[in-house]
Amino acid sequence: MIMNYKFKPLTYNVCLFSVKDPIPCDLRARVVYKFSCAGCTASYVGETVLHLATHVNEHLVSDRASHIYKHLERNETCLRICSKKCFQVLDSAATELALKIKGGPKHVCY
Repeated sequence: MIMNYKFKPLTYNVCLFSVKDPIPCDLRARVVYKFSCAGCTASYVGETVLHLATHVNEHLVSDRASHIYKHLERNETCLRICSKKCFQVLDSAATELALKIKGGPKHVCY
């Protein structure tokens, strides 16, 4: 019995490693994120199409309508302790529609 084997040579279009650098966490856009207060048990899950660093800055400094801003404004201890390190990316999406599906409703927990 004769067996025929065919071997394919390795071609140049096969990528053995990623040629792109990973995007730093705070520069990622279209993400679902979680804020966990360092001063108490409060947490918040939200979504943004902006760079995460931009949105975090809004929450911590300028967006008076933000639940996180309001929480920090009411609690001086939390305001002193909390920083951008309290934010964590839970998931990301390629499009805004996919983000809306993943993000679902926002939750505020105290």
